[in-house]
Amino acid sequence: MENKKKILILSSNGGGGHTAVSNALRDYLNNDYEIIIINVFTELLGALDHANTFSKKRFSGEGLYNYLLAHKWYRLINLYFSAGSWYYNTLMGKSSRKLMYDFFSQGKFDLIISVIPIVNNIALDAAEKANIPFLLIPTDLDIRTFIQKIKNPTYKKFKLAIPFLTPETEKVIKKPALKNQ
Repeated sequence: MENKKKILILSSNGGGGHTAVSNALRDYLNNDYEIIIINVFTELLGALDHANTFSKKRFSGEGLYNYLLAHKWYRLINLYFSAGSWYYNTLMGKSSRKLMYDFFSQGKFDLIISVIPIVNNIALDAAEKANIPFLLIPTDLDIRTFIQKIKNPTYKKFKLAIPFLTPETEKVIKKPALKNQ
C-alpha cells in the first residue's frame, strides 16, 4: 500500500459554501492524496464554542450563524461575526492556538488548506510552528474576513490563492499586511 501525502482541509458549516468547496477539493484530490476535512468550529475549537456552552448544547455558534443567515438578519450577523472574531482571536487566542497547533502537529499533515474565515491568522501561526505548508483559499470575492489579523506574514510556506484579481481584492492584498504574497 502506497503512502499518500496527507492534506488537512479546514472547513465549516457556516452558510454551506465552505462545505461545498471542501468537498470539491476532496473529490479532485482524493485519488492522489489522503484528504481529511475538519469542521474547525465544531471539531477542532468546539470546546471553546460559547454558544454551545451558554445554550447547554442546544445549538452551536455555527447553528446560530446559520439561523441568522436563514432569517436574513444581516446586521446581527455582522455583529455576531465581529464578536466571534474577537472571541477566538483575542479572548481565547492562546487556547485557540494551542488546540490548532496540537492537532496539526499530531496529525503529521503535509499540507493544510483553509477555506474558512475568522481564524486563519491562528491557523497560519500554528502551521508555521508545526512547519506545515499553509494554503488559504478564500471562498468569497471579498477576502477581508479570510485574511483579517494576518499582518506581514513571513512564513515562506504560506500561499494565498485567489481565482482572479478584482480592483477591490487588489487593494486588500496590496496593503502592507500581505504585500509579500
